[in-house]
Amino acid sequence: MFHLLTIVVLTLCTRGLNNETLQIKTKNGTFSFDVEIAVETDEKAFGLMYRKSLPKTSGMLFVWKKPENLSFWMRNTYIPLDIIFISANGEINTIHESCMPLSEITRPSKSLSQFALELNGGTCYKLGIQINDIVSSPTINPNDNQEEI
Repeated sequence: MFHLLTIVVLTLCTRGLNNETLQIKTKNGTFSFDVEIAVETDEKAFGLMYRKSLPKTSGMLFVWKKPENLSFWMRNTYIPLDIIFISANGEINTIHESCMPLSEITRPSKSLSQFALELNGGTCYKLGIQINDIVSSPTINPNDNQEEI
């Protein structure tokens, strides 16, 4: 059983997720990140677990088909992360900064979110990323995802 679990974990760690460049527009400027895209349920569940490091300008973007109330935790995640929840229109609605590794405290979105972004812990503070800043990428296109009023 242990060997099977090891194979599953190694397979998930070496999986080939799609990547794209994502921009966050803040009052301090526009910042770019190379992100892995997690779309499938198993990709989203595994996220950045078991990683020992994350390059400075990298992260992971989690994608849902429609806006939902989302919640994350840091189980089996060894590096501190900023968790950013993003509305369908690309607007940041919630930020949880420098979440403690291995914590099972849930970190919920404060509004319906279609995307979540994980960056290295402290990135939001260092760059001045705030609620209402705009995120855009090939996956998050604020012009195509306007929420209905």
